[in-house]
Amino acid sequence: MLSYLSSPRAKRYLRVVVLVLGLLFLRSWQYGFEAKTAEIDTRFKQTAATGINMEAQFVFFLHHLGLFPLATNAPIRADTKEEALRQLREEVPSLKQDHGSTFRAGGDRGRTYLYLVDVYLNGDAIKPRLQPAHMRAFTLALCMLFTAFWWMRRSPQGFILCLILGSNPFQLFVIHRQENVFSWPITVMILLLSINIPLMTPKLPKAAWYPTAAAIASGVAMAVVRTFRSEPTPMLLSVVLVYVTVTALSRVQRAKLVGILAVAFTITSFGTVRFLDAKLARSKATVAAAGGDAYTGPVVHNHLFWHPVFCGLGDFDKKYGYAWNDNVAYAYALPFLKQRHPHLDKLAPRAVQSWFYDAHGKYPILFEEVDGYNELIRDKVIADIRKDPGWYFDILKKRTWRILTETTPVGIATSSDRVQLEGSALGVLCVPLAIFLALSRRWFMLKLLAFSLPLSIGAFMVFSGGGMAYYGCFHQFGAFIFGVLAFEGARSWYRGRRRMASSTG
Repeated sequence: MLSYLSSPRAKRYLRVVVLVLGLLFLRSWQYGFEAKTAEIDTRFKQTAATGINMEAQFVFFLHHLGLFPLATNAPIRADTKEEALRQLREEVPSLKQDHGSTFRAGGDRGRTYLYLVDVYLNGDAIKPRLQPAHMRAFTLALCMLFTAFWWMRRSPQGFILCLILGSNPFQLFVIHRQENVFSWPITVMILLLSINIPLMTPKLPKAAWYPTAAAIASGVAMAVVRTFRSEPTPMLLSVVLVYVTVTALSRVQRAKLVGILAVAFTITSFGTVRFLDAKLARSKATVAAAGGDAYTGPVVHNHLFWHPVFCGLGDFDKKYGYAWNDNVAYAYALPFLKQRHPHLDKLAPRAVQSWFYDAHGKYPILFEEVDGYNELIRDKVIADIRKDPGWYFDILKKRTWRILTETTPVGIATSSDRVQLEGSALGVLCVPLAIFLALSRRWFMLKLLAFSLPLSIGAFMVFSGGGMAYYGCFHQFGAFIFGVLAFEGARSWYRGRRRMASSTG
């Protein structure tokens, strides 16, 4: 019996058992937070952005007829395909293809599809929720990360890291208590890490195809998630860093991996845009054929960049009148736009204007859609930075300090209890840790510490208030690495003591 337990076959079976048990635990643990009675820390939340608008209204026709974007102002009598067809016949004046800026503004037009997970699970296309999709995506990412560590024969480390990341109070709150899309940056970070962590060690996976597959999977995953929330897109920088530092590959092979990543991301992004544009065209044709008001205004495929940068400077500016308020930006641009477009006498410093793209007032013109607005905002920001670079660098310095000090607690949480450490030192200590890892040439740990840093780019480059700093996870990786180093140090000390005892004995 003992000989069998020590055989290679038994060890393989044991590894499989460890994997299965780990995955089952992670699933059960995360699903425990789904209960309404689960104790989730509500202090850490994101309040800076709008995120979801009226996407839930557009799920009914998407689910039953595949039409998107399409919603109705009329009462929905039944959650059936027949009712959707009746609406197209009898409630034509109530049909609408947008509500405010739900569909037309920005590149997050795919987030409506997230509701379909709840529809398929619970059968309600009238009042669907986002939480089921987000919980399952986050749990899948954690399971994939544990599997990656298991594959590298580092199961204990992977399990502990998953416990730390899966206990993030900000992430648990935005998944289970905040009906929005703010969980995707951290979820996709863990997903990309699970795909690429085998390439972060000196020894590559035995499967020669894995690096190419990882680059394709990373590009495709990021392009798809980008249709839900664009904030995590900078995570591609971490993937690129992994590829250019794979010492086991030649420079040409590393460059190919970066190229494959870029091609996979570009092709998938193009495909998602074409898919959503085709859905819009079909929905337009359906509404027009029924005699309704089809949307004829612009559709932006990417978020405006300079508008949030303008408003974001208000997190620390006390000099040039910036504020995290859309209307402040509109008020600045208003006189210039009126001078440029004299016919826009009704233009007011607010997002939604009082004239429309249609005759019945369903699709109001938005301030940001006025020609020349983005350029005016851009020129103002660039001019102020050029005129006073010290002012701008002072803002960046304060944002950096906020990112380092306004961190979420680190610990282990369950649906009924939590044990955690919190304080401003958690992030600050990662700076000397990074220096130590570099000097001691612990490259794997250094890459691990740095991998999540792009999650803080938004807080550094755009706006650091309103909980934006809570996206940062580098301090959680730092706590994990401190633990690993402490364990390795204790183990080395113990082995040294044993060698000394045996030599003296």
